[in-house]
Amino acid sequence: MKNMGRLFYAAILPAPVLQQLTAVQKQLQQNGVGGRLIPGDMLHLTLHFLGPVPDSRVHQLSALLDTAAAHMKPFTVNITGLGWFRQSKGRLIFADARVSPELNAVADTLKTSSGMGDLKPFRPHITLVRGAVRVHVPSVLEGALHIEGEISRLALYESVIVQGRPAYRRIHTTELNDSTGGHREPP
Repeated sequence: MKNMGRLFYAAILPAPVLQQLTAVQKQLQQNGVGGRLIPGDMLHLTLHFLGPVPDSRVHQLSALLDTAAAHMKPFTVNITGLGWFRQSKGRLIFADARVSPELNAVADTLKTSSGMGDLKPFRPHITLVRGAVRVHVPSVLEGALHIEGEISRLALYESVIVQGRPAYRRIHTTELNDSTGGHREPP
């Protein structure tokens, strides 16, 4: 049985949020953090990491996403700051999303219904930079980051390696509170 890459559920960020986050990335880059910026079209808010999944389960996990989304209304995400943690190759810098009851409910529902994956406590974040050589948060961003947007779509992603670097491929997308269900993204 062939395994896919590592799969995860994530919230798709609306265009205005993506624009603001790419502006934050540019400010970080201008302040010499180094590392690799995550391309704007790959930025997402991870909801639940599933891990390696056999191809035979992808349809079931997509259907679970559709079912969960059909019972959820769009919700607001609040990005309130920056954080970082060490990795084997530098540091990872992320935008910190405030946990709200709606965000927690989405993550809990996906974690419970999938019955697999990461058991660590949910910490909503959006990876902005991988392999940063230093962490210097520009004073303009320090404590003043406030980005808000409405989440209306969720997706099942596959984490793949392209030219030696992580990339994300959207496998399945669904609308929140959409009784028609989701659709498969073209490969």
